[in-house]
Amino acid sequence: MSYIPNANDPTAPADTIDRSTAAAEFRALKTLLNSVSTVASSATPDIFNTTGRLINYTGVVLATGFVASVVGGALSRYLICAGAAQFTAGPNLLIDGVASGSTLTVPAGALVLVIAITTTQFRLIQLSPPAAPTFATIATPALINGTVYTNSGIAPLLITVTGSDGAGNTISIVCYIGAQIVARITSTGSGNPLSTSFIVPAGATYKVTWNAAAPTPTFVTQA
Repeated sequence: MSYIPNANDPTAPADTIDRSTAAAEFRALKTLLNSVSTVASSATPDIFNTTGRLINYTGVVLATGFVASVVGGALSRYLICAGAAQFTAGPNLLIDGVASGSTLTVPAGALVLVIAITTTQFRLIQLSPPAAPTFATIATPALINGTVYTNSGIAPLLITVTGSDGAGNTISIVCYIGAQIVARITSTGSGNPLSTSFIVPAGATYKVTWNAAAPTPTFVTQA
C-alpha cells in the first residue's frame, strides 16, 4: 500500500508538504505579483525592477526603450497608462503593428503589455482599448493599367482609387489582391466621381485594371 503524506501526522516524513504554509506562501506570492507600483514615464523607464507586474505608468514622456530586465524570455509587466503615453518602435522595442521609427500613442487608461524578450529587447502590445490599425505610407506612383505592385513594407496599405466615369461612358475599374477581386467600380456614365478603397496586407501583391472607356483613375495611399 502506498503512503499518502499527511502534514498533521507527527510521524510523517520531514519533507511532507505543510499545506497551510504552502497556501499562505501562494497567497503572498499572488499579492506580490498583483501589487501595483508607480513608474513615471521617461526615455527609458525602469518597469522591471518593481515589486509586482502591474505598473501605474504616469506622464507622457516619449519612451524609446526600458531599463534592462533582470531576466529575459518570460518576464512581463502590465502598464496602466495614466496619461497619453508614447512609445517609439526600434530594434530593442518591438511594438505590434508599428513600424520601426514610428511612434505609438495610447490614450489615458490604456492597458499595455511589455514582455522582456531578452534582458534588453522588449515587445510591447496595446491590449485595451484595441489599437487603431496603422497603415503604411508610400509615394504615389503613376497608376498603370494591370501593373502588379507589391506591398513590401511591414504594415498594411490602405489604397483609395478615385476617378470620374465621364458622361456617356460605361466603365469598369477592378481592384485585385493577388488573383482575388476585392473592390470594383462600375458605372453607366452618369458623369459622377467614383471612389473605392481596399487594404493590402504586408507582402501581398495588388493591381487595378480598367476598361478602355474609363478615364485613367488616380491612385492614392493614406496613412
